[in-house]
Amino acid sequence: MSKTRLQTQNISEASMSEEMIARICKQQANMIGKHMDEKFTQFESSMKSMVNQVNENKSKIQNLETRMEHCERMLKMKNFMIYGVEQAADETLGNCENTVIEFLNSVLDFKVLSTEIEQCYRVGKAQIGKPRPILVQFLSMKTKNLVFNKKKMLRNTNYFIKEDLTRAAVETLKSASEKYGKSNVWSQDLVVYDKTDHPQINSNITIGQIFKYYWGLITVIILVAVITIFLPLCGLFFCCCRCCGNCGSRPQPCDKKRDLCSKVIQGTLLILLGTAML
Repeated sequence: MSKTRLQTQNISEASMSEEMIARICKQQANMIGKHMDEKFTQFESSMKSMVNQVNENKSKIQNLETRMEHCERMLKMKNFMIYGVEQAADETLGNCENTVIEFLNSVLDFKVLSTEIEQCYRVGKAQIGKPRPILVQFLSMKTKNLVFNKKKMLRNTNYFIKEDLTRAAVETLKSASEKYGKSNVWSQDLVVYDKTDHPQINSNITIGQIFKYYWGLITVIILVAVITIFLPLCGLFFCCCRCCGNCGSRPQPCDKKRDLCSKVIQGTLLILLGTAML
């Protein structure tokens, strides 16, 4: 009997120890799982904040690139490039300016003074048998446009004039030329166009930027459109109510002593308000 009791006691102790071990393991697993969930939540929140920071940095970089592109365009608006003009061996900046003035006077039949030119110089790497192009910067946009519009006179010659495009516009012009052909693509005011349907194909300008810079004009257009649509509808609705006798007016109005003065004041205010709105 004592052996049986001892065996029974050992079995019960073993089962209790197994239950305790299982309980401890379960508690430890729950603690580890809870700790892992907290760590995963922290990691997920940190990843979200990092993603938001990356998106914000991308937006800032895009805005900076847009501003840099705009500044570069403003700097190059008064420039153009002349190709095919022979370069003398002893050419200097002063001689280059004289060469440009002589070219414009003789070839394009356009008289320009040295005081109208800000600066001009050769750009690019020297190549055998091919003169480097000349970058010309004028003091006024008007003079630049007058000269640039005469570039049609250079047809069937070895000379040609191009705009001093920005890097983004050069890439756009290159891709558009490959897609539509060089004869169907051109640039005007540093914006690239194609001959198929004359769209602006400079990919740097987005709808968001248009709304950002022209939100005032767009708001006025929307307001004018809304007034143009709803004002006749309101008048039509009022006329229908008036014809049906449901506008709230009296068939025989009884004017009081000061109604005439009130009507004059209200009419004057209505005229002033309408004039101010226009």
